[in-house]
Amino acid sequence: MISILLPSRRRPRNIARFIDSLYQNARSGDLLESIEFLFYIDFCDELSLPELEYQKEEYKDLVNIRWVV
Repeated sequence: MISILLPSRRRPRNIARFIDSLYQNARSGDLLESIEFLFYIDFCDELSLPELEYQKEEYKDLVNIRWVV
């Protein structure tokens, strides 16, 4: 299992870039089954949650994306 902390408060495009970059690198090395994206989001971060919901739908059935508020 790979765990990475990404500080992204109020910078939702960083979330998208991070997920895409790690997905592209893991896909080429057959590591996708070892990756889970788990984000900790501040309750006042109204920008990141919609981006995470979008990314979860975008990568549905490819990688596991979860978050805690």
